[in-house]
Amino acid sequence: MSLQTVLDSLPDFKSDEIIKSFIKGYSIINRYKRPICSISGGSDSDIMLDLIYRIDEQKKVTYVWFDTGLEYKATKEHLKYLENRYDIEIRREREQ
Repeated sequence: MSLQTVLDSLPDFKSDEIIKSFIKGYSIINRYKRPICSISGGSDSDIMLDLIYRIDEQKKVTYVWFDTGLEYKATKEHLKYLENRYDIEIRREREQ
């Protein structure tokens, strides 16, 4: 998928800032062999996941969530929602 195809798929309300973010992300993500994206379950993290998912041509990004043991049940449920919505796996990491 070309960058232009990705940009064309964005909603009509896209701003210059959104376009710049997609261009920058596209150039970074597709430069690396095995990029990793940390997911927190918060709204900023959701936006980053959506951006990365759209520009990750080869679906090579590994998504990781760091479980501190203090998270709410709703956060864990939201992570499952994201996995289903984007058909991805979010790897859980927890210090033992």
